[in-house]
Amino acid sequence: MNMHQVGHKSLEAFVKSTQGVITEASFDHVIAASDSGNLATHITHAVYNALELAPPPVFVAPIFRHVDKVRTIIFDNSLQAANFSEWEGRDLKKPLFTDDEIWRGNTLNGLLDLLMALRAKIDDITLVAEDGGFVHDDNIRGIPLHYVPPKQRVPEIYNAFSYVIPDEYYWPVKGALHDELDINHKQVMCTLLGLPVKDRLHGMPFFSSRLLAKAAIGLPDLVSYQDGFNAWLDHTVKDYMND
Repeated sequence: MNMHQVGHKSLEAFVKSTQGVITEASFDHVIAASDSGNLATHITHAVYNALELAPPPVFVAPIFRHVDKVRTIIFDNSLQAANFSEWEGRDLKKPLFTDDEIWRGNTLNGLLDLLMALRAKIDDITLVAEDGGFVHDDNIRGIPLHYVPPKQRVPEIYNAFSYVIPDEYYWPVKGALHDELDINHKQVMCTLLGLPVKDRLHGMPFFSSRLLAKAAIGLPDLVSYQDGFNAWLDHTVKDYMND
């Protein structure tokens, strides 16, 4: 399987679906979760910029999975509320939830656990994420839900749009992080975009800049690679929007 092609198909579908919902409706916030959410919100921001529209405020939290495959509680994400006190009681009105893909809705539910603990107000949610088998009844937790799937997820392929990274940007950053044995394309893409990645401290998730700091040591001209990839991504997004 050509993963570059898989990635580009996912990115193109995501960009066009995001463009469609943004041009059809106004959103008060963009909400997302974890590393894939950081990437999705970055791409969503690029779509807003290409449309010459002011992007709304963004809420991204480092969510742990709400349940596992046997639907056992793993982590209560409401415990993170103290870390987001500035969002207490915020009226999110009509947010856009954006992610690479959605299956059972575990990540979205985890994010809602946190937002409910913060007593955030939500009128309805629009969701853009590849369909991994998501089942819903046009609502989630009693909140009206408008689901716009860019396409079906390729089976067992996750974080697909992170596979678009051209080799000239991917391999230098991957090499700078060579001792990170479990590093994936998603984390490399976050590093190229200057984004933190999810980590854990004393059992609690948080966003860490550790990979950014390590990559800067292993690749002294990291900034030039970041600038080049950002320009490439912005150009690619615009090409997809105009195709």
